[in-house]
Amino acid sequence: MSVWDIAQKYENIFKENMLSLQMDIPDQYPRATDYIKEQITVVQRMYEKGLTYVIPGDGIYCDTSKIADYGKLLPP
Repeated sequence: MSVWDIAQKYENIFKENMLSLQMDIPDQYPRATDYIKEQITVVQRMYEKGLTYVIPGDGIYCDTSKIADYGKLLPP
C-alpha cells in the first residue's frame, strides 16, 4: 500500500466512526499535506516572535508558557 492508500484507509475509518457516533460529516477535510508552505510560514513567525523552542535533531515546538491565555477554552 502507498502512504496515500494508508491515509485514505484511516480517513474512511474516521468517517465511519463519526457516523457511528451520529456526528455530522464536514463538507471538507483539509489535509495537512496540502498546506505545508503555510505551516512553515506559521512556524517561522512563531519562531521570530520567540514563541518556540528547538530540540536539535527533533523539531521546533510551541512554548505554551509564553502564551498568556493558552488553554483558555479548557474546562476549569
